[in-house]
Amino acid sequence: MNKLSIFIAIITFAFVSQAQTKQNVLKGRITSDIGIPVANVKIVNPKDTVEQTLSDVNGLFTLFTQDPVQTLRLSKIGYPTFTSSVSNHSTFVELAFKPALIEVNVNEVVRKERLLQ
Repeated sequence: MNKLSIFIAIITFAFVSQAQTKQNVLKGRITSDIGIPVANVKIVNPKDTVEQTLSDVNGLFTLFTQDPVQTLRLSKIGYPTFTSSVSNHSTFVELAFKPALIEVNVNEVVRKERLLQ
């Protein structure tokens, strides 16, 4: 009887542990506004900032979360931070990430030389 109780306790613990570690998986692809994959984009679940990942060289990412994701926040140097909603029960999203417009001031330097005679 004692062995049966221990066995039931172990099985119950295993099921409870598995239920607590259940994870949702959201995969996706990030491209520029002209369709080129964007690497090293930080993808964050704003509700739980511990849940984050980076896109690879093909713009692909996989994000593991405890709860289904409703919103994603994307950030990368040279790009404005972008927030996008995710439809319920999505398993794959495609996001277009537009680079920031950078205004550059150009100063023209003219050098005058004297001709030596």
